Amino acid sequence: MAENPEKKIEGVWKESVWEYEKVDKNDTVSKDFKNLSNYVKEIASQNLVIHKTEKWIFKSNKKLILKGKDTTKELTWNIKGRGNILELKYNDNTLEHYTLTEISNDRLVLNFNTNTDIRGIVRLTFEKLNKNA
Repeated sequence: MAENPEKKIEGVWKESVWEYEKVDKNDTVSKDFKNLSNYVKEIASQNLVIHKTEKWIFKSNKKLILKGKDTTKELTWNIKGRGNILELKYNDNTLEHYTLTEISNDRLVLNFNTNTDIRGIVRLTFEKLNKNA
C-alpha cells in the first residue's frame, strides 16, 4: 500500500529547481522543460508568495512555514483530490492550488499554471532536508 502523501510531505523541503514549459507544446516530457531565469521566475510567480521562499516546512498540524532570505509566512496546507492537489490557504483566505506531480522520501515536484504573459506550466522541484519539521 502506498504511503499517505499527507505524511510523506511532512518535513523541511528546499527549493532546488524551477523549470518552465510553454503551454503551446504538445508534450510535457522532461527535456522540454528549461531552467527559469530569475526574470522568468519573477514573472511566472507574480502575486505568489512562493517565489520569495527557499524552504517549505510542512508541519503535521497542516501548517506550512515558507522561509526565504528576507521573509517568513505561515499558512495552512491540505492535500485534495486523489492525493494529487496541494492546496495552500493564506490568512486572508486566498487559495493557491498546485499539482502534486511527484513525492518520494527525498524529492517533491509541484506544477502550477501561469496566467501571465508567459503562459505556461512551472515545475518546482524540492529536495528534502529532514523528515521532522
